[in-house]
Amino acid sequence: MKRFIFILVAASLLCSCSTTFKVRSSRTSVVPAGVSLFPMTSDLVVSETKAEGTFSVPKKKLVRTKRAMEQEAVAAALAPTGSDVLVNPSYTYTYKGKWLMAVTASGYPAKYSNFRKVNDEDADIIYKLREPAAVIIKTEVEKKTE
Repeated sequence: MKRFIFILVAASLLCSCSTTFKVRSSRTSVVPAGVSLFPMTSDLVVSETKAEGTFSVPKKKLVRTKRAMEQEAVAAALAPTGSDVLVNPSYTYTYKGKWLMAVTASGYPAKYSNFRKVNDEDADIIYKLREPAAVIIKTEVEKKTE
């Protein structure tokens, strides 16, 4: 009988303790070289007003990584606006001793719009953005003198 009670108590202790973590993240996927793709682009509409979101570690929970807390703070900033990305984010960290307790993210919320195949005008802009700054400035100066 004692053995049965011991097994019952041990099983209930093992089954009752569970921890759940929710993590938000995004990643680009690696596309194999043999796959044919149609280059796509979109416009990014950036809001002029800043958004701010805070994520705090609940008491009696396990410690989360700094990166995970930053992602949660960004998600909290974007949720009310319905935006896709936070442009130029800045983070404020709150510590209690050596423990990170809260992260606040602030930045400009932005939405992607007008998804389309890349045309010649888009390709020229993308090419110029990939050039070193000196080449772009030189090209602009050359156009003004012509």
